[in-house]
Amino acid sequence: MTARKPRKTKSNQAIASEKKALARIAQRARQKPKKKRLIVHLGNIDDFRKIRLSWETRAKPREAAKTAEYADRFKGMHFIGIDQLELKETLSQNWTQFKADFKEGLERLKDNSVDLISSEMSLGYYGPKFEGIRQSLKGKGYKKHTYRTMEVAFRKLKRGGKIHIVVAGTTSELIVRALKRAGFEEKKIKVELLPPTMGKTRWLKGPARKQRKRKFYHIVAVK
Repeated sequence: MTARKPRKTKSNQAIASEKKALARIAQRARQKPKKKRLIVHLGNIDDFRKIRLSWETRAKPREAAKTAEYADRFKGMHFIGIDQLELKETLSQNWTQFKADFKEGLERLKDNSVDLISSEMSLGYYGPKFEGIRQSLKGKGYKKHTYRTMEVAFRKLKRGGKIHIVVAGTTSELIVRALKRAGFEEKKIKVELLPPTMGKTRWLKGPARKQRKRKFYHIVAVK
């Protein structure tokens, strides 16, 4: 009797795409080792992947699980985490954490210095002031904050740099508008519907059958 393959969750496809992008960046970094590639994770401390991992393994989740994993795996890159929550764990040498809102944190970086920006269920939901995680409501001023953050993100990305964003429902429309307003060309914006999730997430704590009704999107834009 053959063992069953693990069922895919909604984030697998987006994670695989981002890992491929990081692998390509790592390959280029090995060819030019003088300067580390810069990767930015927005809203990384309370990310949904941490909650998903804890649900699947029944283990205590590690703070900023995605950034921690990538920093351990890709030593030739430098990771910047930006979140209004405070990180309690010790960071690796190639990981810097900013306690700030997304716009403020990105402003600390040099223009045209970032290779990749990643956000999973973060950008498009929070306003400039953190008000805690709410299941149905978004932070005050979240639209204006999203537009302004995207404008800064565009400036900080190098030419050819990418931004990877995972959002749900109509928030995808807000993200696409923000990308275009910031300066990303429409032909360089890709929106992909992710497969239905089979597990629980941070925002949808009901049974999986209810989660399947909600659509999740993986958006990639190239400067």
